[in-house]
Amino acid sequence: MNLNNIVDQASIKFWKTHVGHDEKIRSQHLTRVEKNMIVNKLKIGISTDRILDDVRKVECNKLSRFNLASRNDINYLTKKHNIDKRRHDNDVIAVGLKVQEWNQNGKNYAFFFKQEGESSMLC
Repeated sequence: MNLNNIVDQASIKFWKTHVGHDEKIRSQHLTRVEKNMIVNKLKIGISTDRILDDVRKVECNKLSRFNLASRNDINYLTKKHNIDKRRHDNDVIAVGLKVQEWNQNGKNYAFFFKQEGESSMLC
């Protein structure tokens, strides 16, 4: 940034990037559209692994920041938009709650579920 003082006036020249640095993909942020795409997928229950597989598909032989989205990016968006669907810290209780939710919705995907004390079995 250059600052030139002229009597009661100031002139400023601003460079967005550092001198000698190129715009590197790793230092760019995801765009609002890209973030919304990930958030929408999270809201409908698509797994993090599936989202990462989808974003890593390079189109038109051009790599972008979106293709380099990481698990940390997805975890950040999950927390920011309060999408964490974990029902309970205890996995046994969480499985029981999920099966109970399926039963209430009339869509039980489990053909066998047994819960005893500290363990459960889901098939």
